[in-house]
Amino acid sequence: MKKLTWQDSVNFCNTLDFGNKSDWRLPSLTELESLIDLSQLSPSLPEGHPFINVQISSYWASNSFASFAFDAWYFDFDKTYYNVGNKGSHRHVWPVRVGNFNKHNELIISELQIGQARFIDNLDGTITDNKTGLVWIEDLDSIYAIN
Repeated sequence: MKKLTWQDSVNFCNTLDFGNKSDWRLPSLTELESLIDLSQLSPSLPEGHPFINVQISSYWASNSFASFAFDAWYFDFDKTYYNVGNKGSHRHVWPVRVGNFNKHNELIISELQIGQARFIDNLDGTITDNKTGLVWIEDLDSIYAIN
């Protein structure tokens, strides 16, 4: 899996055509954090998650750092923290699409119903998170094979 600068990550996601969809984007920090399970380490994803080739490293978020235009936020799935880094540095990218948002464009994170699976395999290389409605790439190495 290759690492990209922040702008290259934004461009990569915006031009990605995967799973017969072309509305991919770089996730926000809130969207990346929505995947986190603090009881798990390296990576800090829910036990039994369906994702493949998730790097135990940092992933760019779409959010620029308000105080310094040359920085953007990222999330580290190894140490389970977020931080800012220079947009010219190289980090991983995990494209996302759709999601459930309120009228203020804030991500809605719902509780699961009893017996409801958190993640649904869409059988096209993508996974839907039932808590957020976000659709994620299942195998992160697969996106580099096509672009």
